[in-house]
Parts: sequence; C-alpha cells; structure tokens
Amino acid sequence: MKFYSSLETLQKNELDNERQTNTEQLSSLPNDNRLATSNDLQNIHSTILLLFSDSMIEEYQNKIEQLEQNLFEKDNETKSLTQRLNELELELQRAIDDHKSKSNKYEENLQSTIEQ
Repeated sequence: MKFYSSLETLQKNELDNERQTNTEQLSSLPNDNRLATSNDLQNIHSTILLLFSDSMIEEYQNKIEQLEQNLFEKDNETKSLTQRLNELELELQRAIDDHKSKSNKYEENLQSTIEQ
C-alpha cells in the first residue's frame, strides 16, 4: 500500500511539474495587448493539446511497458512456483506411500512375531 501511495505522489508531482512548464511556455507567448483572434485561440489550444498529449502518451506508454514487464515476470514466477508445488506434492505423496508401506510391513512383522 505504501508503494502505491508513493507512486501516486510521484505521478502527481510529475503532472504538476509538467503543467507548470506548460503554463510558463504559454505565458511566454507574445502579448501585444490585442484581442486574440479565433485563429490565435485555436493555435494556443492546439499547442496545449500537443504539449500535454505527447508527454502524457509517452508516460502512459512507459507505464504500460513497465506493467507488461511486471506481468511477464509475475507469470514466470507463478509458473516456477506451480512447478515447485507439483514437485513437492509428488515428494509428499511418495513419503506418505513409503510410510504406509513401512507401517504395513511393521504390522505384519509384529503380527508374525505375536503368532510365534
């Protein structure tokens, strides 16, 4: 749970820093005290979308790659653990069978000794 909280905080800080950078870039646009035209607003809007979209897409792609890698590693770990569990179950079954066999022989020997 602590890991996820730290991850969320890190992601929030990254987005805040990105927004701050984008805000600074927008505020550095020339301001000649004229009213913005529709074309100006459309250009600014497109710039904002591109600035956020490219970095966010890249960030999400990186996260997806990390999650896929984690999934691959967990899948391999699960397969290894399942295989080891199967081996242990077989070993336990052999030990149980061996114990039963020895117990049966012991009882037979005991019965044979009692009868003599």
